[in-house]
Amino acid sequence: KLTRSTTRDGFSFTASDDELLKTVDKIFELRQQAIEIEKKYKAEFLKVLSIRQYIELQITENKFRQMLIQKLATED
Repeated sequence: KLTRSTTRDGFSFTASDDELLKTVDKIFELRQQAIEIEKKYKAEFLKVLSIRQYIELQITENKFRQMLIQKLATED
């Protein structure tokens, strides 16, 4: 589990180089897991959606994610 430090970007530069490297490696691992999940569910979605509908869904999800991130960032 990654924990967010007190810095705005999520990294504590008071951490050791080894701790920072482990954090970066964990981020890569989590991104890879997310990609694997997306690949798995793409096949499932395409059983019931056209490719155009699937792409529209992806675009809408990305817009929502960005909106949520912006909203959370302004609440700090």
